[in-house]
Parts: sequence; structure tokens; C-alpha cells
Amino acid sequence: MKKKITKTELKKFINNSKYGDRYNDTEQKGFHARNLKNGLYLYYRYESPTGGRKTISLGRFPDLTIEKARKLIFEYVGRIAAGEDISTTIQTRRQVKENTALNYLKEIYDAELNKKADGKNIRADLSNHFGPLLTKPMQTITKRHIKIWQTKKEASGLHPKTIKKVFAYFNAMLNHAVKIGGVLDSNPLSGYSLNLRKSTPEEERVLRQKRTYLDKTQTEQFFRALDLYQQLKRTQNQNSRAHGKSFLNDLSGIEYVDYVKPIMLFLYYTGLRPGDALTMQWDEINFSFKSLTKVINKTKHKKEHPTTIPLSDECIKLLLTWHKQHKSPKHGYVFANPKTNKPYYNLYKPWKKLIELGELPKELENYTLRHNFISHLIMNGANLLSVAKLATTSVDMIEKHYGHLQPDLQNRFINEFAQR
Repeated sequence: MKKKITKTELKKFINNSKYGDRYNDTEQKGFHARNLKNGLYLYYRYESPTGGRKTISLGRFPDLTIEKARKLIFEYVGRIAAGEDISTTIQTRRQVKENTALNYLKEIYDAELNKKADGKNIRADLSNHFGPLLTKPMQTITKRHIKIWQTKKEASGLHPKTIKKVFAYFNAMLNHAVKIGGVLDSNPLSGYSLNLRKSTPEEERVLRQKRTYLDKTQTEQFFRALDLYQQLKRTQNQNSRAHGKSFLNDLSGIEYVDYVKPIMLFLYYTGLRPGDALTMQWDEINFSFKSLTKVINKTKHKKEHPTTIPLSDECIKLLLTWHKQHKSPKHGYVFANPKTNKPYYNLYKPWKKLIELGELPKELENYTLRHNFISHLIMNGANLLSVAKLATTSVDMIEKHYGHLQPDLQNRFINEFAQR
């Protein structure tokens, strides 16, 4: 059909045409409308400066008015005459607009994160800390954007170490986009340094307060909380089975009702970081030699080979019971979520429940079990090098943060040497 395109004529065309029919404008060459599945669309067809005919979509009618469509075409005609290929320009802009960090995270990088044991945590940190930046096309992100982001994070009170960690996650995603090709030519943040401030004395004081340990009473409360948790879960299970959910497994005859007691005991006996316990796999445990051989999450970017640490008899005993309870698997995560067979996200909720059941101080964190392990070893006179190896950290870190628990350490060493 050929006729001048107007609002009135297009309304008639919609009512009287079939899917795929075309309406050509008699006033502007190449301007036409088509009746498609999702409505009536306006197009412009032109001779490309690089050769051949090309068609570009102007928009859907009546969202795009005839007047605006003609103005667009008038602008395009001038740019085409100047040698610009409008179709290529529009396609490039569309790709740039769609090539946001958020889209890349959802469509490509998410699969990469799924390969990582702590991928869920990384994804959450990216979403929580980089909201506005994720909506920008990746190639338009500048070092100035990151500087502004850093300033805001510091003003919000976020600890410098956390800022450094989450920035590393964001930078790693950009590097991945460069590595796979076809997304980014280069990382726009390459060579950028955060230049983080040092922790204030007050922040260091707060951190020292968090590095506390369980006294005798609190230790008893912790173990009582574990038993109360088990009892609570068993009671809930019995009630559910008695009220129409008989299909649920009976928890009365098994040692551990779920992963909470065994993983908390494991952390208590080993002092490992919660993330390492959550991502521990069965083939990393040697029951015969009573040891764990694992690549530590915190240092794996620097030290890729695994670390071997001994496990106490009590620790091996609980792991054997948990292993047998799960039909002695050879592979897979030790403390896997039964719904996903992947590690749990964190231990915040179960720890909070244990604090409540054991009537423990609310300021205690799950990380307290690590501090407790290290602190008691130090206070019992353990060698700092041995403690550092057991805690999978450095002697400097142990001495800096826990050395005050052995104030006479150096004097004792030199006296013991002289006496020998």
C-alpha cells in the first residue's frame, strides 16, 4: 500500500491489514510501516554509504508519533549524506547500552561464580556494594567513578579491608570480560590503586575487642546451646510428623539432626575460618592420617597449593559420624545444603540461634570460635609458629593480634635457652 503516512491512515491500516503487510509513505522515500505481531512499527530504508540497502527501526506506533519519526528521518538523511552508516551506529550504541556490568554479571559472569565455592558471597557483595556502577556500560566506567565510589564507602564507615576486598571482586569481573574477548578491549580500571587509609586507633581497638575467646562458663553455654538446638529440631520434627507430614525423616534415631552441630564443633576443634569449613570436601579429609589437606580460601590467590593441618581425635570422631550418617560419600561438600548440594551461604542464622539458646553475649560472632582456638593455644604456651600453621595464617599475624596473651613469651624463650 502506498499513501502519505498520517495518524488517521495508520489507524485504518491497522484495522484493514494482515500480519506482515507494509504501508509505504509517498512523501519520504524509504519511510514505511509494517503490521507485526507486537503492533505497528515504523521503519526507514536507505542506501548505505558503504553499499547496499539497510533498514532501521524507528519505533512502535503510536508510542512514536509520525511527527517525531519524520524528524528522525530528516536527521538521518543528513548524516547519511555525510557518509555515516546509521544502522551501524545504532547497533553499536545498542550494544554499548546493553553491555552493562549488571547484564554481564547475569548473563556470563554468573556461570563463572558458580564454579567458585564462595561465588554466592561474591555475587552478593557485587550487588550490595556496586549498585549504580553495575547499571553503567562497562567501557564507560572510569577511575573517577571508582574514586567517588570509594569516598562514599569510606564515609559510610565501611572498613578499608572490606573496601579492598569488594573492589577486587569488581576488578576481577572486568578482567574476566577482557579475557573472554568480544566484550571489553581493556580493563578501564587497569593500574588503579585505591590508596586506602589506615585503620584508626578506635577501629583497631574495636577489632581487638572482637578477638575475644570463650571463658569456662561461655564454653559450657556453647555446648549446651548445641544440645538444645538438636533437641528443638527433634521436637519440631516429631510435631510435623504427627500432624500430617509423616513423609519427613525421623530425626530421633540419628546423631546429628542437620549440619549445624557438626560444623560448629568442627570450627571449635580446628579454629578454621567459617568459609573454609563451609567449602570443605570429603576427599580433602584423610581419616587414616587424621588430617585435612585444603587450599585455604583467603590465600588461594597467592598460594594455590593446599595446606595440610592435623585434626584432633574428637574432630575425627565427629567427622566419621557425620560421614557415616551420609552413607560414606567419597566426594562432595562435607556440609552441603541437601536442597542444592552446594555450600551454605553463611552461618549467621544458626549462630544467632545458638547465641539465643545458650544465653551467650550477643556481641560474640561465629568467628569467635577461631579466636577462641588461637587464644587458648597461646595461653597454654603453644609455640607461635605451630599456632600459625594450625590456624593457616602467618606468625606475624598471630604475634600482632594475640601476642599480648603471652606477655612474657620472649623472656621465657631466652631463659629456657640459657637453662638448656
